[in-house]
Amino acid sequence: MNFIQDATNEMLENIVKQKDEIILKLLKDKGYEIDLELERKSRFKSMVCERSEDLEIWYYRDGTPEGLRIVTFEMEKPDFFSSDKVSFGFTYKYY
Repeated sequence: MNFIQDATNEMLENIVKQKDEIILKLLKDKGYEIDLELERKSRFKSMVCERSEDLEIWYYRDGTPEGLRIVTFEMEKPDFFSSDKVSFGFTYKYY
């Protein structure tokens, strides 16, 4: 692999790790605890993510038809091609 691929992979791994930490914290705040590794391996998931272009909405199966909304991640995309420089990156906010 080259430097750019390594940097991109590391950035994506960090994003996933931070999202996992946020999801676990917010679930615990709502009174639920899960093991994300077991969840990823499970055939029948207790969490689901609805994705659109710039949103991820995570729900937990709490027994209700609509589920319990855990968190919404919103990606803010920068202007990559500004007149003075080219940048790479984006920002996530959650609520």
